[in-house]
Amino acid sequence: MGCSSKKIITGETSQTYTPTTNGSFAVIVGSGGCFDTSACLSVVNIGIEQMDYSNQISVFPNPSEGVFTLTLPSSLKSYSGKIYSVSGNLVAHFNSESSSSITFEIPIIGIYILELNIGNQIYYKKLVRD
Repeated sequence: MGCSSKKIITGETSQTYTPTTNGSFAVIVGSGGCFDTSACLSVVNIGIEQMDYSNQISVFPNPSEGVFTLTLPSSLKSYSGKIYSVSGNLVAHFNSESSSSITFEIPIIGIYILELNIGNQIYYKKLVRD
């Protein structure tokens, strides 16, 4: 039920409920003619989408002769990254708390995978070292 309106949400009779709007909600359970109502639970942030930075992450030059530059939106300062060989070996890692760009070097020719962690999201980029 909606706590503010004190109205039953029509059609919601299963064991789970996923709110589609912000608000306070409670559950009414019954058995043998007896009913009880739970405490109200507030639900907020419905409709706030998680940011997708995939089109705003740039690694250049790629392919490179060894030195790569990673750039992110200027609003992002805190992120971490790992660079893996195609065989899955960790080659390098970095953390940034203060810059939206970082330069790194891969000394050995090959193909690598950059794993970039931004908040609770992970992005992958293929890197080619010529």
